[in-house]
Amino acid sequence: MTTQNLEASSRKRVVGELATFFALAFAMTWGLGALLLLVRPQLEAVIGPLGVINHHWLYYLAVCAPTISAVGCSLAFGGWAGLKALALRFVRPVRPMWIVIAVLAWPLTLVAYALATRASGGVAQIDLHALAVVAPVMAITTPIMVIDPGGFGEEAGWRGFALPRLLTMFQPATAAVLLGVIWCLWHLPAFFVSDLAQSQFGFGWFMLALTACSVLMTWIYQHANGSVLVAGVIPHLMFNLMFDAHVFSGDAMRLEATAMGLLAAALLICFGPSLKRWGRPTAS
Repeated sequence: MTTQNLEASSRKRVVGELATFFALAFAMTWGLGALLLLVRPQLEAVIGPLGVINHHWLYYLAVCAPTISAVGCSLAFGGWAGLKALALRFVRPVRPMWIVIAVLAWPLTLVAYALATRASGGVAQIDLHALAVVAPVMAITTPIMVIDPGGFGEEAGWRGFALPRLLTMFQPATAAVLLGVIWCLWHLPAFFVSDLAQSQFGFGWFMLALTACSVLMTWIYQHANGSVLVAGVIPHLMFNLMFDAHVFSGDAMRLEATAMGLLAAALLICFGPSLKRWGRPTAS
């Protein structure tokens, strides 16, 4: 078989794995969302009252669909070796600097945005006390960083399974934007459930925020040895923590999308399509 045929075969395999992963993740989350939206009384008759939906096991199952799908696809396509490779992406050696960046990139962006807004005579609508005091106290003294299903429930799928495969076909910036859009669309059922936070957000702002966040995560991934923990889980948890700490006093999603969009634009300008130092190889 020629090199060209090998490349075509490899690309076809990667496309098949990605298609299967995305289909499973969407089927689980959208399927559960459809049950909740269309037949909630009948569903509750079978499994009992749902109560506050984001405290129910059904919600956690829907949120964890990307990780469940990644585990299943890793086993299906790579056997135990594939599952081991997925798990090892969480424990890759990383320079400490990138752990610090993963933790502080988003909070420092919000500080810079708030200070720049105030310096220009505007109202920042970002509570710096909540950002500097409330958020760290919540992270340290409450179980919120452990029970938040977003980081561990999603990132084995998005940054652990999907991103490495997308990077074999696209430039990192393109892969980041594509994955960000898919990530946003996967959340769509939550916009129709009144007791979930997404129902209060503008979908366009949400898509901008998540796509820009995907650029930030991919940039970290490119420099942090492809670590899912550092590039995916930690930034995801920090992103959610800002909401939990009530850092925003205005339209939270509009503010987050604007600040994150500016950060992503700066990264693209500074690092280019590779989201990495010029000439350096891509993480895998």
